[in-house]
Amino acid sequence: MKLKIKLNEANIVKKPGLKFSGRRGMPKYIVIHHAVCPTTTCTYGTLKQRGLSTHYEVDKDGGILEYVNPADVAWHAGSGFNGRSIGIDLTGKGEESTAAQKASLQSLVTRLCQAFSIPQVVAPDGVKFKNDDEIINLGIGIVRHRNVKATGCPGGFPMEILGTPSDAPLKVSFTTKDKKEKEKLSDKVSSGEGKQDKKHRQEMSDTGGRFLTKYRYFQKEHPNFSFERFYSDLDTYLEGGASAALPAHGKDYVFGPEHLNAWTMLQKVKSNQLSEVKNIYKSWRGFIQEK
Repeated sequence: MKLKIKLNEANIVKKPGLKFSGRRGMPKYIVIHHAVCPTTTCTYGTLKQRGLSTHYEVDKDGGILEYVNPADVAWHAGSGFNGRSIGIDLTGKGEESTAAQKASLQSLVTRLCQAFSIPQVVAPDGVKFKNDDEIINLGIGIVRHRNVKATGCPGGFPMEILGTPSDAPLKVSFTTKDKKEKEKLSDKVSSGEGKQDKKHRQEMSDTGGRFLTKYRYFQKEHPNFSFERFYSDLDTYLEGGASAALPAHGKDYVFGPEHLNAWTMLQKVKSNQLSEVKNIYKSWRGFIQEK
């Protein structure tokens, strides 16, 4: 099976020569990467040298290169995640992606999802899948490289522009390293200890809050993130508010796994409410036109 895709926004230029193998069956999901390399020439050379490959690379000007046909397997995501996936790289760093890159990637992802019946549903950040059966069974069709491998890839790219957020449950757990880091931040609020909770909370608020090391990518992915607005939205949109969404650590102004879980739930609720509003507006317009 060979697939030809022609985008309205940009032409796909084929550049073969990278490692690939035959695919059994249809691809089931898409893995997003950032190449870090500043040019497509750099990316191609690096992949070639390392015996790796990816299906597509989206350049900073929005141009798209096809290195491996999506009907074949590329070597991009790591053991156990190549056979049923399509790999797409962004030239440069994810958080530095251009408007042209974002537009071309959106179009490419949409066309691939339509062509292969891939759910245009984005995996929650912070989730690490053990195998691709987990991805497929949850109805997810778009993942970050870090969803399947221990890496920061694709950096701070705003994945939410590629599809709807998934309903997949996110397991919230603080590692020993996370806990030690919170202690270094003198975070007494998170444990509910001490008489300085109010003072500490105010200090954290005044500094704009802090992010545990593992979650600093989120800050890059969402540069306009505000703890105050986030907490306010939790109280507004979620049943039980921030207290229910952040049961262990509350509004402690330290972004970690619990905050990420609450963020994921919040985006899903907002997305559902927006769809409902659009449907109501559409019905209202139809009623007015009939009158």
